[in-house]
Amino acid sequence: MSRRQEKIARELQRALAQIIPYELTDPRIQHVTITRVEATADLRTAKVFFSVLGGEKESRRVIWGLIHAKRFIQAAVGRRVKLRILPQLTFVYDDSIAGSIRIIRLVESLVKKPDAAEAEGGEPHADTANVEPKAKVDATVDETEVAEEE
Repeated sequence: MSRRQEKIARELQRALAQIIPYELTDPRIQHVTITRVEATADLRTAKVFFSVLGGEKESRRVIWGLIHAKRFIQAAVGRRVKLRILPQLTFVYDDSIAGSIRIIRLVESLVKKPDAAEAEGGEPHADTANVEPKAKVDATVDETEVAEEE
């Protein structure tokens, strides 16, 4: 992307981040985060990537709300960002954050499994940090034993 494209994309993202949560009254559009904006080389269109807090059902609801409010959003962006030709906005659901959350939860569940085995009375895994030896060895040496060996 050229410097101009990046600058316009940043301005569009900044404007959208203010318009969507604070100016839209549609109850379908809640917990939306604008993750990035990509403008085309001719600056005629721009893809607006967004993420939603919630599941797939919530994201579908937000997509329909954004499609319904597209004219209002386009006009509000036009009032905030002064360009000769305002890019036509296209909304795209960005599932990268949802994927990251899914991976984090998976890793957390794997980390918690050894603790669950110990709580149930099972054997702890060998790769846990707090492994205790099964038989304790007394490492103290009596002075009389040392004298006898010499």
